[in-house]
Amino acid sequence: MKNIFSFFVIAFLSTVGAFALDAPESVSIDNITQTSVDVSWENVEWSLGYVISYGTQSWNLNLGWDEVISEPTWSLVDLSADTQYYLSVTAFDEQAAEFVSETVSFQTLASIGAPLELSSIEVTAKDSLTLWFNTELNALLAENSLLTITTVETGEDITIASVWVNPEDAMSLDLVLDSSLLPTTNYEVVVIDVTDVHGRNIESWVDGVELFITPELFPQIDEETVEVNVSENDEISETVDLNSADQDQNESTWSAEIDDQNDEKSLGGQEIAEENIAKNAASVWAETEQLPDTGPQHVFLFALSLLFAVLLFVYRRRA
Repeated sequence: MKNIFSFFVIAFLSTVGAFALDAPESVSIDNITQTSVDVSWENVEWSLGYVISYGTQSWNLNLGWDEVISEPTWSLVDLSADTQYYLSVTAFDEQAAEFVSETVSFQTLASIGAPLELSSIEVTAKDSLTLWFNTELNALLAENSLLTITTVETGEDITIASVWVNPEDAMSLDLVLDSSLLPTTNYEVVVIDVTDVHGRNIESWVDGVELFITPELFPQIDEETVEVNVSENDEISETVDLNSADQDQNESTWSAEIDDQNDEKSLGGQEIAEENIAKNAASVWAETEQLPDTGPQHVFLFALSLLFAVLLFVYRRRA
């Protein structure tokens, strides 16, 4: 009889042990922000649900017992920024037996100040605006910003040509419009999507709406821009002057080279003339050498012939 009773006790305990649940495993914490985290774990078979308990002390997890979770994932919200938390996940069965996971810890991110807001609008020209925010903006994502500008009286939308974060002040966003604004006219700016350096987006229609009225006379071009343009023009003028000086120097060099070539030609001509004179002198000398010699003997014969002729002439006259 005792053997039969022992057999049933062992069988009952084995049946209960066979249907005992496992404690949740691989509890992970993801997407930690200042006020929220995502919690996930491996699914427990035959479990009727889960409960997450957490707190700021590992031995006192007194928060989170109000929610019964059916899926192995959950998001905790309304947490305090820059705070260390401890967390465990409990699975339970039909008999409300609890199977508790190991305790894990995480720390929320530190607070980064007030939410991103549009502070003010400045009309910088008839076709440009500057939007001021309460924190620095992400310059890399400025091109992805979504904004609308609408004329209050007519409801006409103004198209935005380009958007960029001011490199000298990252808290401002510069806008260039496709068309000019009208003077003394009411406009509404709605910032639908813009991102700050902390990755936060503005809440459109709440923190991104601002009205402004254009002035009767629009601001002129910024003096700094004028100075930059003037300095650029001065640099261009200096470049032109340098080019002109180089050109004058080149022309002087060319003129000197031409003069040298003319001098060389003149010297060459003079040399040719001197050579021709020498050749002519040599030719005359050669012709002179070909004439008969006229030495003293030739002179004596000439004089004797002349005397003979005179005597002959006188003799004929007397006869």
